[in-house]
Amino acid sequence: MPSSAILRMNKALQRTFAHKSKALWTRREFPDESHALTIWFQSTSEEVDADGFVSMTNRPKATVFIGDILAVDPSRVGNESETLRNDGLDTLTIDGVSYRIESCTADGLAKVIVTLRKA
Repeated sequence: MPSSAILRMNKALQRTFAHKSKALWTRREFPDESHALTIWFQSTSEEVDADGFVSMTNRPKATVFIGDILAVDPSRVGNESETLRNDGLDTLTIDGVSYRIESCTADGLAKVIVTLRKA
């Protein structure tokens, strides 16, 4: 588990580069239930490779603290890259728009970065 200083720095970076938002998470196991999650949302993102090449992507991304997910569903502990499942049945609704989860990657600092696709 990362130190508290790293987690505080990580939160400061999130506040700087993405806007904090609320999302409704609907899990495949319980399609009639939704749970509020605090996320950091980017409607578009910029990716830089090792050579410094910058590419813009129209894929929205959300960053979620793993602890927030596990507070709702403790059974999701284990493989952090599957904490939010990309089987098309877990969804996030952000600002009234429903998104399917395309991929979910753990960042090593108690968060997952989720690439989204409009449902």
